[in-house]
Amino acid sequence: LKPLRPRCVFPIALLRPAARSKATHQAMERSPKAPRTGDARALEVLSTELLQPMLHHATTHGLVYADKPPGGAQSRCTQCPVEMLPNRLPRQVFEDAVALSPLWNTLVDAVSRDLEWLHSALEAAATADLFTKRLVEICKEVHREGLRQKAYLGIHRSDYMLHEPAGSEAHGSQFLQVELNTVASSMGAHAGNVSTLHRFMVGRYSRGSGRAAKAMREFYSASGDGIDCDRHIPANCTLERIPGALAKAHAHYGVEGSKVLMVVQPTERNFADQRFLEYRLWELHGVQMVRKTLAEVLREGAMDPKSGRIT
Repeated sequence: LKPLRPRCVFPIALLRPAARSKATHQAMERSPKAPRTGDARALEVLSTELLQPMLHHATTHGLVYADKPPGGAQSRCTQCPVEMLPNRLPRQVFEDAVALSPLWNTLVDAVSRDLEWLHSALEAAATADLFTKRLVEICKEVHREGLRQKAYLGIHRSDYMLHEPAGSEAHGSQFLQVELNTVASSMGAHAGNVSTLHRFMVGRYSRGSGRAAKAMREFYSASGDGIDCDRHIPANCTLERIPGALAKAHAHYGVEGSKVLMVVQPTERNFADQRFLEYRLWELHGVQMVRKTLAEVLREGAMDPKSGRIT
């Protein structure tokens, strides 16, 4: 078993706008196809000893959804699915995905502005899928009328899964893209809060001589007392970066008293993930955000025919 080394990492893969997994993947370099004999034993101890403190930390730090069924008591919520501890994955694979992110986002922006290519690429899909067809029709109609707003802010979520070919070593692994989200790009705040959770769990419970501490150090092949989170878990800055980007877009818009509109579903369960962005936008930048469904925008909103501004 190899000890932790500076080139090993438990990366938070729920980044904006880099790699991400459903709740979060954080990891240390390993041989992907060679499970270690002590893992199952260590995980059994950790799941027994640390489940309750993990649940309490997750709940008190906003990792929650509104409870089912929709329409019930608004105060009811449940903890959203997260991993108790960070997974292990190759540092270089993670860093490659992060380095690719700016190039990928530049490409997405270029595609969105090349209407001739975009419509051509979507032609077959629009023929078979009514939803895609309607989106293309809306796009064409908007551009026929002429765009009033020339500046765009993209908040993208690019979803990846770690590809580990059979028989390969860690250096043969790579992230393969599953999808790209440019509208429903949620889980940014939850990503940052899962990072906080994992730093707490690893930093707090890897120290000492108790069963959980010994099991955690065994699971991560760590020597000494404790694991250095700053050395092995990259920072996740989504709760600063996303509100900061929104604030810059608001400033560029340049209309005094304007607010940021977040379009939500009528029975939105993912309120905490969204509210964290609203709170940070106000706390860090003094910019207000309002939440409206599309039906509410249609019913309550009005667009100025000259400026295109919605009030």
